[in-house]
Amino acid sequence: MRVVWQLVAVVAVSILGAQGLALVEHNPWLTLLVGVATAVAGLAVYRWVVGRTERRQVTELARLGAVRSVTWGTLLGIGLFGLVILNLALLGSYSVHGLGSPSGALGLLGFMAMAAVTEELLWRGVLFRVVESWTGTWTALAITGLLFGLAHLLNPNATLWGALAIALEAGGMLTAAYVATRKLWVPIGLHLGWNVAGSTIFSTEVSGNDTPQGLLDAGTSGPALVTGGAFGPEGSLYSVAFCTAVAVVFLVVAHRRGTIVPARRAARARAAVPGQTPARLPGDRSDPGPGPVAPARRHRPGPPARARVRGVGLRAGAARLRDTGRRPAGPPWTAGPCWPSRSSACRSWCGADCPSCASPWSWPASCSPSTSRSSRSPATPSRSRS
Repeated sequence: MRVVWQLVAVVAVSILGAQGLALVEHNPWLTLLVGVATAVAGLAVYRWVVGRTERRQVTELARLGAVRSVTWGTLLGIGLFGLVILNLALLGSYSVHGLGSPSGALGLLGFMAMAAVTEELLWRGVLFRVVESWTGTWTALAITGLLFGLAHLLNPNATLWGALAIALEAGGMLTAAYVATRKLWVPIGLHLGWNVAGSTIFSTEVSGNDTPQGLLDAGTSGPALVTGGAFGPEGSLYSVAFCTAVAVVFLVVAHRRGTIVPARRAARARAAVPGQTPARLPGDRSDPGPGPVAPARRHRPGPPARARVRGVGLRAGAARLRDTGRRPAGPPWTAGPCWPSRSSACRSWCGADCPSCASPWSWPASCSPSTSRSSRSPATPSRSRS
C-alpha cells in the first residue's frame, strides 16, 4: 500500500505541474518559474510521503552533497549530448543556421527541470527501488528500464526503435547512476543536463515531443539510425553507445562499492537497501559487519587499583623529569606535569611531606625549585617516604 501512496503523490505533483505549464506556456518567465516550483514541490512531497509510509530517513535525498552531485550530473549529461552532436556534425548530419529563440530556451529550461525531477522520483525513487527490494538489482534494472522506454511510445513522434534506445541509454544509465551512488541527485542531474542540452542548447527533438526551438536555429539530416529521425538524437546509435558505456562504468563502480543487491532471497535480506535503518548496504565501509570472534581470555587479577595508580604516577613523573632534565621556573608551578599522585610526587621532589601539593595545577612555595634541594639533580628525584 505504501507504494501506491508514493506513486499517487509523485504523479499528482507531475500532473498539477503539467497543467500549470500549459496555462503559462506563452510566457517564458512564468514557464521557468512554474517548472522550477514543480520540481521543488516534487522533492518535498517525495521526502514527506516516503518518510511517512516507510518510517525512515529519506537517505536517497540526503541534503549533504546534493548541490555538488546535481552539478556534476548536469555537466556530465550536457557533455554526453554534446559528444553526440559533435559526431553528427562531423558526419554533416547536424547544421546550425543561426541564433534561435532565447526566450523559448528559457521556457524549455523550466519544463526540463520539472520533467527531470518528477521522472526520476517516479522511476528511480519509487519503482526501481521497490522492485529492487523484491527481485534484486539486475532484474529491477531490466524491468524498469524497459518500462521507461515503453512509456515514451506515448509521445507524438515516438518509434519502437526510439523507445528501445531510451530503455538502453536512459533507463540503463540513469538507473546505474542511482545504484552506484544510492542517491537520486546524480540521476536528476544527468537527466536534466541531457534534456537541457538537447532542447535548450542544441535545439533538437527530445524523445519525439515536438520540442520548441532553443538557443540555436539548427537541424539534423541523414539516416535515422545516425540522427534518430523524428524521435531526435536520443534514437541515434551514438547516443546508445555513449550512454551504455557510461552505464557500464557506473555499474562497475557499484560493484566495487558493494551496492548491488543480489537476487537471492537470503542474500537480499542481509543486503539491506539504503534508507532502511539500521541495516546498511552490502560492502558499506562504515559497517564492518560481523568479524571473527576473538577467543575468550582468562582474567588475571592485578594489584589493587590504588596501588596501580600510585605506581604509574611515580614512574611517569620520574620519566618526565629524566626526559626534560630541568625544572620549570618559579612558583606556582603552573606549567608542570599533571601528577596522578600529587603528594607522592611532591615528596619525591622536595624530600618533605607536602599535603598541599594536591592542588591540580600549582605547587606551594615550600616545594618550589628555589626553596627545595638545589643540590639534588632533577634527573634523580628522591624516593623518601613520610
